[in-house]
Amino acid sequence: MKHASPARAVAPKNVAVLVATLFLPLLLMQCISSAASEVKSTAAAPAPAPAAAPAAAATPAREPLRILSIMTVGTMSHHIWMSALTVELAKRGHLVTSIDIHKHGENPPTLNTTIIETAFKLANPEHMKRWLAATVVQQISLLQEIVEKECIRDLGAPAMQRLLDSAFESTYDLIIIDYMSDCMLGFAHRFNYPGMIAVSPFPISPWIDDLMYNPQVPSILAHTMQPFPHPMNLWQRAWTLYLHAHSKLVVWWWRPVQDSLIKRFFGEDAPSVEQLRQHVHVALVNENPILEAARPLPPSLIPVGGMHVKPADLGRIPSDLRKWMDDAKDGFIFVSFGSIMKGKFIDPVKKRALVDSFAALAPVRVLWKIEPDSVAAEPVAANVRVE
Repeated sequence: MKHASPARAVAPKNVAVLVATLFLPLLLMQCISSAASEVKSTAAAPAPAPAAAPAAAATPAREPLRILSIMTVGTMSHHIWMSALTVELAKRGHLVTSIDIHKHGENPPTLNTTIIETAFKLANPEHMKRWLAATVVQQISLLQEIVEKECIRDLGAPAMQRLLDSAFESTYDLIIIDYMSDCMLGFAHRFNYPGMIAVSPFPISPWIDDLMYNPQVPSILAHTMQPFPHPMNLWQRAWTLYLHAHSKLVVWWWRPVQDSLIKRFFGEDAPSVEQLRQHVHVALVNENPILEAARPLPPSLIPVGGMHVKPADLGRIPSDLRKWMDDAKDGFIFVSFGSIMKGKFIDPVKKRALVDSFAALAPVRVLWKIEPDSVAAEPVAANVRVE
């Protein structure tokens, strides 16, 4: 999986597609032919005598991989998603070094976690005020701006600097990154090009498509930032095409900044972002094909929706809340905007619209995850519970 230098980099995604296209049909035909011949010969020959039980297999145990997991996005949704993969790899005996914002709920013996001193701060008041006031087009540009600023802070953090310095004495077989920006791809160069996997807690986005060289089809697939229903009408398709074009323009505009960041933190001999992208072998995304519209996917882009889902621990639910849910004869709806969207950031007009909409759902109950003091001025209906 290692490459000696960027000059030898080959896009494994394209190679995999080519090999599958050319040789898979031939391989299937050969397997079918071989199976048919074996069945025919078995039917003609007498049944063999039972073989003696073989001695215990002396297959050597597989050596554990040395894995570096880098998670610099501070939201809990990213941490929970990434932690599910990191912890499971450690449970299976691999030696995992985890650079994270939060501590893992489980700590297998082979998991070594370092907490980074800085974090992605999308939830700060300044960013949230700009984000909520922006249009979809503006949000695409704003997201790129915020992420690039956070790259500078994250890569300059003491924990990151220690990790970069350790490249002279540490080796890894695999690097896993929480993909929000190309700036973290420089770790492939720093550690002499081991295998690299990009993971995303989002459904498939234009940025992941570009990373994995997957064609985008705006005529039938909506943009991540504007999820229209499927199928789209003519106006929605035209708007989706514009959003995709705008996303590519924003990435092109910021590319020189990313190239300069790579050289600043990973050395002047570091290759360009476009060359580093060719060292990403696989991408895992939080999408379930059953719930999404049909779309083209290369073998290297793998939907693993629900990877982080675990059986519910009902013992953690307070008894009064559990009784409230059990008594909901018409069912209940759980509403949550995640960990970064605080109630104080929601515009009063939109907050009032939410309160009225929840009241109209009665007798269905609504469990709303929001700070109680942020809706004190907007009394909720009897079918709504705020936690």
